[in-house]
Amino acid sequence: MRPMSNSNSKTRLYVECTLDSSQAITLGTSQSHHLYSVLRLRRNDHIRLFNGKDGEWSGRISVARRKATVVECIRCIKAQTRKPDVWLMFSPLKKSRTDFIVEKATELGVSALLPVRMEFTSASRIAPDRLRSIAVGAAEQCGGDFVPAIGKLKPLTERIRRWPKDRNLIFCDEARVGCGRFPPVEARNGGWGLLVGPEGGLSETERSMLAGLEFARGASLGSRILRADTAALAALALIHQSLLDDRGSDPG
Repeated sequence: MRPMSNSNSKTRLYVECTLDSSQAITLGTSQSHHLYSVLRLRRNDHIRLFNGKDGEWSGRISVARRKATVVECIRCIKAQTRKPDVWLMFSPLKKSRTDFIVEKATELGVSALLPVRMEFTSASRIAPDRLRSIAVGAAEQCGGDFVPAIGKLKPLTERIRRWPKDRNLIFCDEARVGCGRFPPVEARNGGWGLLVGPEGGLSETERSMLAGLEFARGASLGSRILRADTAALAALALIHQSLLDDRGSDPG
C-alpha cells in the first residue's frame, strides 16, 4: 500500500522556470522518472521546488507520468536567501574527488565553482554538465535554494587576468604550513575568492605571481599539509565562519 499524500514532503527539486502561484510546471524525463519510478509519487502528492530566484515553493503533482510529470505551484514556503558571495577556484583532481569538492562546496555555499588548470594539474578535462548535475543534487539534498555556477576549465593565468580587482582572493599555500592563522575575512561588496591548487601544490612561478597581486593573500590551514579536497572544504568553512561572525547572522 502506498503512503498517504504528505503536504510536508521533504522531496525537493531544482527547476529553471519561474515559480509563481498556480503555475503548472512540466518536468523532464529524468526528474519525472525519479519521482514516479524511484520515489513512487503519484497524483496529489506534494514536493518542494526552488530555482535560485523565487524562494522555495510547495507543489502538488497534478499529472504523474514516467516521462512528463506536471507539478502545480501552491505557495511560497521560504523566501529566497542571498547567495554567499564566495567563488571557489580549484584544480580538478581524479574524477571522484572532483565530484566530492563540487558536492561539498555546494552544501557549504558558494556562488561559483571555477576549475583552473595549473602547472601540476593532472586532470586534463572536466564535464561541466555532469558537475552541474552533482551540484543540483547536492542543493536538493542539503536544503539550499540556489545552485552555484559551474565554469569551464581555464588556465589559472586567464582566470587571474580577468579577476575583478575588487574581489579579494585567498590562496591556500602549503609553503605556509604552520605559519600563522587563516587570514580574517569580513563582509565586503566585492566578495571573496578562494584558490586551492592540485595535489602537487603551487609551483614557484604560480606562488610568485599570486604573491604579487594586490588583491590576493596566501593562507595556512594549520600545522599539516592537507589533501586538496580537504583543504578546499576546510578553507570554505573558515571563510563562512568569519562571515558569520562579522555579520552576526547567517551570510547565506
